Amino acid sequence: MKSIAGIAAALIIASACTAQSDDPQYDSGEIEAAARQFQDLAHTFNYEGLREATTPDFEFLIFGQRMTRDEFETMLKAMEAERDGRPLGTYEIFEFHTRIVGDVAYSSWLSDDWLESSVFVRGEDRWLMDQAFAIPTEAAGE
Repeated sequence: MKSIAGIAAALIIASACTAQSDDPQYDSGEIEAAARQFQDLAHTFNYEGLREATTPDFEFLIFGQRMTRDEFETMLKAMEAERDGRPLGTYEIFEFHTRIVGDVAYSSWLSDDWLESSVFVRGEDRWLMDQAFAIPTEAAGE
C-alpha cells in the first residue's frame, strides 16, 4: 500500500509542476531529453546504456511493484527473450511538466497509454534518472 501511496504522491507533485527551473543554469529541456533517452535505451534493451543513464540506487515502480535497477534489467531481459530480441516499439512522449530545484528535477509526462513520472539527479555532466514511476492511463483515470 505504501508503494501505491508513494506513486500517487509523486505523480500528483510532478503533475502539478510546470516546465520551470529555479536554477537558471539548467534547462528543463535537458530533463525531457534524458527521459526520452531512457525510453529509447529500455525499448532497445541497451543495458549498458541504462546503467549509465540511471543512478546506482535507481528504482522503478510499476503496478505497485518496486524494482531495483537489477530487477528492472531482469524484467527487460525476460521481455527481450519473449520478443526474440526485437526492440519494443517507440511511442510518443508528450505533455512534459518539469520542476528543477538545485540538482534535483521532478518530471511527469504522458506517453501513449502511460502516465509516467521520474526524479532525476544531476551527475557531473548530465541528469541521471533516480526514480521512475509508470501507470497505464486507463488505471490512472486519464
